[in-house]
Amino acid sequence: MFNCEPPKEKPMKMTVIASIVAVVVVATFLFKKATEPQSYEDCVLKNIKNASNQTAVYALANSCRQLFPKEQISEAELDKIFGITKE
Repeated sequence: MFNCEPPKEKPMKMTVIASIVAVVVVATFLFKKATEPQSYEDCVLKNIKNASNQTAVYALANSCRQLFPKEQISEAELDKIFGITKE
């Protein structure tokens, strides 16, 4: 009628395994995020060592520029930066 057996350890083992997997996945994501380029210059510098000739360098620079396009600053923003007031 009553089951006096101790609880099985499988749920605990599964919880530990799931926790380890979760930690590994999060650590991998954070490492990848920390090592990926944050700017055009960073992209070029991190990848230039893989370029074997000038054509590869141009292709690399083009790929990095597509990932990090130049910011367009409006004339009003430039005026504000340089303190120019228009009357």
